Amino acid sequence: MAIDFVRAVASSFVISKVVVTYTEDSRFTVTSDSTYAQPFMDKSETHTTMDAHWASTCAFGMSPDDMIGSTGLQARYFPKSARAPAQS
Repeated sequence: MAIDFVRAVASSFVISKVVVTYTEDSRFTVTSDSTYAQPFMDKSETHTTMDAHWASTCAFGMSPDDMIGSTGLQARYFPKSARAPAQS
């Protein structure tokens, strides 16, 4: 799946291409290449790669869209208000 978008960031515009590649039922890679019209935080281009996988069921207090980084920091990828309603 590929997503192209343009958005305003501070006093600049960013043009990004994001590619999500699913390699297995529980593993995926996200790559993002961005170019800034005016340098943003001293950068005119950025490249990001994220490799992710689902390791097991959610631990207590976590949701399926939470992430645990390489330093052990837990982050909520989508705020609760942006999540799809639970299926019944």
